[in-house]
Amino acid sequence: MRRLTLILTVALVCIAGVILIPGAGAGNFDEGRMGCPGENPGTCPTGAVGKPYSLTIYLSTDKPAEERGEDFPCATFRVSSGAFPPGLSISDEGIIGGTPTQAGTYDFFLTVQYDRESSCPAKSPSDDRFVISINPGSLAAPAAPTVAVTTASLPDGNINQAYTSPGLTASGATVTSWALAGGTLPA
Repeated sequence: MRRLTLILTVALVCIAGVILIPGAGAGNFDEGRMGCPGENPGTCPTGAVGKPYSLTIYLSTDKPAEERGEDFPCATFRVSSGAFPPGLSISDEGIIGGTPTQAGTYDFFLTVQYDRESSCPAKSPSDDRFVISINPGSLAAPAAPTVAVTTASLPDGNINQAYTSPGLTASGATVTSWALAGGTLPA
C-alpha cells in the first residue's frame, strides 16, 4: 500500500507540474535577445497598419553568445494557437514580417520544432506566448489640388465709370468662390 501511495503521489506531482506550467518548454526561446520583454506573454514591439513590420525570433543555445550565431537551420516556426496579426507571417528562419492590415492586440503562441536529422541538436518542440499590438495607420489626408488662375489679365478701368470684366477662370479644381489673396481693390 505504501508503494502504491508513493507511485500515485509522484504521478500527481508530475501531472500537476504539466497542468500548472503550460508552455514550460519555452526555454528554447531567447526572450532577452528578441525585443519582446516579459514572460508569458512576451510583449513584442508595436506595429502600425500599412507600415512594414519585422521582428526576429531568437532561440537559446548552450553555446556562449560569441559562438551561437543567428541561425538554427534545423528549427521551424509556426503559430500554434491564438490570433496572429493579419498581414504578418513567420518564416522558417523565425522572422515575423509583413505589413499589418488590421489594428488590434494579437495574443498567440509560437511553436518551434526541430528536424530530426543527424546534424541537428536533439531538442524537443517548445512553445511560448507573445503579444503584438498593431496601431491604426495614420492615413495622410489627400493633398489639396493646386488651383491656378488662368485669366491672363483684367482690362483697365476708368475713374467714375462702371467697371465690368470678363469672368475669372482657373484650372486644377472646381472653383466655387473667389477671395482677395492680398493687397486691396481700387476704391
